[in-house]
Amino acid sequence: MPEPELYETYPFVAPEKYKGKLNGKVVLITGASAGIGSATAKAFAAAGAKVACVARREDKLKSVVDEIKSAGNEAIAVVGDVTKRGGPKEIVSQTESQLGPVDIVRSDVCCCSRLSADQCLACEQCRHHACLVYQGRR
Repeated sequence: MPEPELYETYPFVAPEKYKGKLNGKVVLITGASAGIGSATAKAFAAAGAKVACVARREDKLKSVVDEIKSAGNEAIAVVGDVTKRGGPKEIVSQTESQLGPVDIVRSDVCCCSRLSADQCLACEQCRHHACLVYQGRR
């Protein structure tokens, strides 16, 4: 029996299927320094988007951006915190000054990684983070 193919992502979201589909688009991804945020940033970049990788941890963020750039794609690191007053506005301002107007925002910020998905959806702090990112309430 042949060995199954291994993917870093699920086959139906494999970045190579979307190569060039997002050329010219600017994507802002929060929580991009690790985990799903990092994988999402790499997938958007592989699809041709210019990616603003946003997180608080500069060292890990730089590593993700370096990996994206080494694959021949465009990305910037924006060190920021969406929970700080003025944070979302500054993040968008930095992104737009370097990459142009933002077309897509993807939030992969989660403050309660030890909770189940249902518990996270019910978590007031997670709803607060989502509100800050999507509505720019700070």
